[in-house]
Amino acid sequence: MAGIRKGYAVFTKLNGISSPCGKRWMCSSSNTEIASGNTPSVAVFENLSTSKELINNSNLSSLTEITSKLGIRFENLVTCFKISPELCSKTPTAWENCYKEITAYGFSKKSFMRMVTIYPALFKMVENKEFVPAMENWMHCDLGYDNMMVLLATQPQFLAVDRKELEERIPLLKSILKKKKREWYLVKLLRNCPLLMYQDLRDVRAKIDYIEQIMKIDFKKENMAKCHTFNRSLDEIQTRHIFLERAGIYIRPPRTVKGTKLQQAQQPWSKNPFLFKITDTTSENFISKVAPELSVEELDVFREMYKEEINEDSGSDSDD
Repeated sequence: MAGIRKGYAVFTKLNGISSPCGKRWMCSSSNTEIASGNTPSVAVFENLSTSKELINNSNLSSLTEITSKLGIRFENLVTCFKISPELCSKTPTAWENCYKEITAYGFSKKSFMRMVTIYPALFKMVENKEFVPAMENWMHCDLGYDNMMVLLATQPQFLAVDRKELEERIPLLKSILKKKKREWYLVKLLRNCPLLMYQDLRDVRAKIDYIEQIMKIDFKKENMAKCHTFNRSLDEIQTRHIFLERAGIYIRPPRTVKGTKLQQAQQPWSKNPFLFKITDTTSENFISKVAPELSVEELDVFREMYKEEINEDSGSDSDD
């Protein structure tokens, strides 16, 4: 889980990493030294605010030589080292092997640099010959090759998810998405809620069941790919829903909804807030956008009271 959390933080810092795409480097002093085959001076690294670990790295000359041959820009290499210092210890041979194996599948230089920075364990996967089987596992998920590449380029830690987990999770998540462009919607869902690949599957099913059976939300109409709902605990989803329901803001639809589209649009539950408005916001925004006549303090009080209510119900059930 620590690796996943790091992935979130790392990804936000990588926007500046770009691929050379065959272009010549800009003629900065640091690039000039690298391009000429010389090890950059300490001053170059100090200007880039790099760590002492990088400055004193005995592999530095060989690393910059091999990465320059691979077309990786010096600034990008330094950025990766600063974000994931453990990459400094990888040998030039490891860099070359990892680069060749990953890009052989069609990942760009830019994607390669993002992937190894977010998830340095890719070096170990390549070394242990686990990368190819991992790619094969994902190809069996039938997302479409391009969709799969987009997903793994941004969430490379997913390559460590074993085949059995994929076979259980991917069909379940596909089932809650619109049929049209379902595979692309799944990519968007997993990019918004990457923890879906790691949460206990019973918890994931419980959230799905609550949204569909209790809140009566039609997955065919609600675009789940745009929601960050699954980043919330079931308790928080339930608390916000019941809070709105008891305030008369959320009307639970009947089991079977009849009538024309026009007649259905005139029913009180047609004005229910969309799921993403309920789950994807802070408490402050939730109140101001969905329940403006109520306050955050009232939500906090309700949260505590509802927790006690649930605990009491659980206690009475156990007594029976």
